[in-house]
Amino acid sequence: MNIFFLQLVLAINKYQLSQHKGKKFIELGDYAVKMYKSLNFSLTNAQIKVMREIRKDLAMDKPMNRLVQGDVGCGKTVIAMLTSAIIVGNGAQVAIMAPTEILAEQHYLNVIKNFKGEPFLDYDKTISKILLPGLLNKQIVVGLLIGSQTPNHKKLVYKLIENREIDLIIGTHTLFQENFKPYNLSYVVVDEQHRFGVNQRDELLKKTNIPHILSMSATPIPRSLALTIYGDLDISSIKQVPSIRKPIDTMWCRNEDDKLDAYKKVLDEIRKGNQAFIVCPLIHKSEKINAVSIEEIKDEIKNSYISEIKYDFLHGEMDINEKSQVMENFKNKKFDLLIATPVIEVGVDIPNATCIIIESSDRFGMAQLHQIRGRVGRSDKKSYCYLFTRNLSEESVERLDLFRETKDGFDLAEDDLKLRGPGD
Repeated sequence: MNIFFLQLVLAINKYQLSQHKGKKFIELGDYAVKMYKSLNFSLTNAQIKVMREIRKDLAMDKPMNRLVQGDVGCGKTVIAMLTSAIIVGNGAQVAIMAPTEILAEQHYLNVIKNFKGEPFLDYDKTISKILLPGLLNKQIVVGLLIGSQTPNHKKLVYKLIENREIDLIIGTHTLFQENFKPYNLSYVVVDEQHRFGVNQRDELLKKTNIPHILSMSATPIPRSLALTIYGDLDISSIKQVPSIRKPIDTMWCRNEDDKLDAYKKVLDEIRKGNQAFIVCPLIHKSEKINAVSIEEIKDEIKNSYISEIKYDFLHGEMDINEKSQVMENFKNKKFDLLIATPVIEVGVDIPNATCIIIESSDRFGMAQLHQIRGRVGRSDKKSYCYLFTRNLSEESVERLDLFRETKDGFDLAEDDLKLRGPGD
């Protein structure tokens, strides 16, 4: 009965949204074509299919409300950028909303890297222009807006948005604030949409007339369950990853010899010029929870043969500036091993990373394990994931065996649903 009423409410919401008039974007626009041609890789068939579904939605006179769910590293961000270019090419503004500052910065930096961005203002690195090829020297101006920026800096960004200087704004909850006054916000991309509350998303939507909304999630959900939970959204799925990527070998290290082999592999990969992660569920050692902490890893490394490796730490007690600096240093290969809590599970893209050790892996859910594993295997290099455990229940053994054997996130989600049930 509860599911029936949930479906009824979702159906009513979908109907009410369909009664609103949305702005049509029939023309593809010059920006999108040029941006597509500037890519140094080819889109997968799955990406092209989703692009066509979004283009069809944008050409209708009702607001789009679509969820794109795709496996880790399947290329959802590129789709968001190319479809954003359609909107900007028709004289409107776009906002991309991420749940964390690290992820927002990652999106901004990837946009600048993939589309050859240059500084828009000489003194500021968080506002850039993407120069598009052609005689007219057209450009898209992209800005970053996050909570840790100074009040004066935010004031500048807000003013540029209001004055039609910024076409695409990438940000966090800062986009909800009253000073954010876009002139013609017509397309909102919500990344990792399940991490935002309904009220938070609604606050952003109040900034404008009903815009087209594209939600994205890297946590694959079985289609039957997705239709139940997100019955008011149209759903697209990307199950295909770029062909250059190789499957990640996943090993479960059940004894000390297996763990020693894993550390040797990490050392070998780093000596080849690659990088690695160690992920722990805790920052501090706990007497109540029998799980590995960053504190313990620190002590272990000091007295081990991998102490020769350059390493650093990342966890939730650090402020955003510290986190950003650590990630920047890791990307620039100033150190080779990042020891972190699950703060790195979403959005961290280090193509040079080929090894990841997940400590106390029995403490993580299946979807979280899959997200963490997805921090490696993001290039054409062969990658490896090692599962370490301390305590094992019968259920944990079944889950970890299933995780080790299953590479596809959608298959994993289906099996996890059968194993645990749908929950509340």
